[in-house]
Amino acid sequence: MKDDTADPISVLCFGDSITEGNMLPESEKSLRWTDRINRDSAGCFRLVNAGKGGRPTDSIDEFKQEWHRANLKSGSVLILSVGTNDSRDISGKCISNAVANLTIMIDHAYAALPNVKIILVGPANLYRDSLRLNNNIADQRIHNLQALNKAYEQLAKEKHAIFVSLYGVVPESTLNFDGVHPNGDGNAPIAREIRTVLQSLVETEKLIK
Repeated sequence: MKDDTADPISVLCFGDSITEGNMLPESEKSLRWTDRINRDSAGCFRLVNAGKGGRPTDSIDEFKQEWHRANLKSGSVLILSVGTNDSRDISGKCISNAVANLTIMIDHAYAALPNVKIILVGPANLYRDSLRLNNNIADQRIHNLQALNKAYEQLAKEKHAIFVSLYGVVPESTLNFDGVHPNGDGNAPIAREIRTVLQSLVETEKLIK
């Protein structure tokens, strides 16, 4: 376990609007999954929320800027949680493009900090009944989300990263607003899944200060 006297482990969370929590009212901003983990970890982790609304995986320049700004040190963690916006691409290149973009980000992180631990997060499920889309587009988007999760899992194995899927984790009842963005309650299971992985890293002594 982490020494109580040690500094918090820095975690850069590069994500989209779900990470940013930009659909939450001000009264619920503190319920974002990043904020929940910061509170629940009792000082073990310091998550930096680098989420941005509408961000797809091809935001490579933005990733490099956030990486530089975070100035991570040995023993830090990078969480990549993008892909939901890519699922809108029904050209047939959604999966290959996303994998290529994430590969660039992962390689950049390893080149700058070889012992960084990377968590690759598969995008969450949608709630079809609340989507403002016709059924055909909704079906294609859901198919893309499922395929992205499979591709992310394979990429994580190839790049010695840790994969965690959020697909099926977020209750549909928390996605009622637009079918995509979870409310405060919906952020709770996201925090639980990612916190479990972070705690496992510490308990297995994979995070070396």
